[in-house]
Amino acid sequence: QHQFFDIGATAFSVDFGFNKDAPNNDDDGKTVGLVALQNIKQYGTELFVGVRGYDLDQGNGPDTSTIYVGTFGTRIKF
Repeated sequence: QHQFFDIGATAFSVDFGFNKDAPNNDDDGKTVGLVALQNIKQYGTELFVGVRGYDLDQGNGPDTSTIYVGTFGTRIKF
């Protein structure tokens, strides 16, 4: 976390996942995600935005494309 703005702390997260032989033998799956979260202290609110990529390499299956998913939202504490 870091205080870039007077309104509250900003946080970032990065994660990575790898699957081998799932769901089938010789299949490899990978996922990478990045999220940014901004706290707004005065209103007890958090805003977030994220992106994640999913990739599946099927050993003997058809070629697949990487899928990208974006998310955003808010949390209000009361």
